[in-house]
Amino acid sequence: MLTPEKKKGKYVYYHCTQYHGKHGANWFSEDKLTQQFLDIFNAIKLPQEAVEEITKSLKESHEDKTHFQKDLQDRYQSEYNKFQNRIEKGWEEQLDGSITKSFYEKKRKEYREKQEILERKMINTREADEAYYINANYVLNLASRASELFESSELEQKRILIKTALQNLTIDDENLHYDWIKPFDVIAESVNSTTWLRVED
Repeated sequence: MLTPEKKKGKYVYYHCTQYHGKHGANWFSEDKLTQQFLDIFNAIKLPQEAVEEITKSLKESHEDKTHFQKDLQDRYQSEYNKFQNRIEKGWEEQLDGSITKSFYEKKRKEYREKQEILERKMINTREADEAYYINANYVLNLASRASELFESSELEQKRILIKTALQNLTIDDENLHYDWIKPFDVIAESVNSTTWLRVED
């Protein structure tokens, strides 16, 4: 895996991290590789029309998903409240002597366990809903500005961008070889497809 690093405090060179073991890795100057990285990241640059169209679709999809998530949350909350009411009713029945304390404790434990399961489901549903939209927008914005960000970023930001989008990065005769990390591979394959061309028409 290649990574950028400063030498003598000001010159940027790329070198292999030797993640798979030391092998006498070479160092390559920034000038020789920067344009290649810019070309690589340009391969996932989406036309502005496509960005707007995808953003619109994401919002619509997210709205539909939000309605579904709300219905799901309401059902979970209704179930949770049902067990809470049973616990409170059981407490009153125990005080009245209608049921024994041991029976009440047994049922209370059973209902609490079911409530805990419902609580986890509600939390997971909320987190999944938030992550869906945040991650989708992050990937979309990063893809559309990756080349620009790489060119203007400091060393550490360049390193993060490379690790975020690229894997199996190697160099042979000063030519970069790499694989995209998902979902950037899908974006790269689609950038020049008729899908985006139709958006631009």
